[in-house]
Amino acid sequence: MVTVFRKDEPVLYRTDDGKFWVGAIKEYRKSSVVGGDLLYTLSFPDGTTLGSVPYSSLWVYDKRIAVQQGSPPGAQ
Repeated sequence: MVTVFRKDEPVLYRTDDGKFWVGAIKEYRKSSVVGGDLLYTLSFPDGTTLGSVPYSSLWVYDKRIAVQQGSPPGAQ
């Protein structure tokens, strides 16, 4: 089953180290790679953004999942 993420709704972003961060989708675009995934730009509560986030790194927001404060590494 595919999850549809909508703009401005909270999502969980999972980093390679398994940590979760709460963000919101600001925009999305199709990857330039043939057959590529959608890529998302996320904004975080501290005002930073992170671009080119693949669909596979996004999870449905769930308050039961422990999240990190602020923004993930690489967000500007």
